[in-house]
Amino acid sequence: MESYLLTWAELLLRWVHVITAIAWVGSSFYFVFLDSSLTPPVDEDLKKQGVSGELWAVHGGGFYHPVKFAVSPPQLPAHLHWFYWESYSTWLSGFALFTLSYLWNARQLPDRQVANGLVAQLGGGHRVGLLGGVLVAL
Repeated sequence: MESYLLTWAELLLRWVHVITAIAWVGSSFYFVFLDSSLTPPVDEDLKKQGVSGELWAVHGGGFYHPVKFAVSPPQLPAHLHWFYWESYSTWLSGFALFTLSYLWNARQLPDRQVANGLVAQLGGGHRVGLLGGVLVAL
């Protein structure tokens, strides 16, 4: 039964890792496009605010006007969206997948006798604690 659950957990983690990696690469491509498509602002008010580039775009029936500040704006908004969860989620899901594949599932280790002995010595609760400790340490 444990092997069956580990197989499903590994499959689920692989899909989470792939989907979050696609989101990370997609947002990176968006910002590369955005930086390469910016034009110097025409509006004098934007120039006074410190805007170094702007772009007008249409998507889904709505018009978007992203602007890029050369330095931080005079007043940051209360709600500032950071694009960091894509990279964090990719890294965490990849590390969890690595942990499940090579540390938890001892059948993947090259030396089966050493791996089987290690798994026999560590009970299920100890393995969970060991993996949790490694995650906290990182």
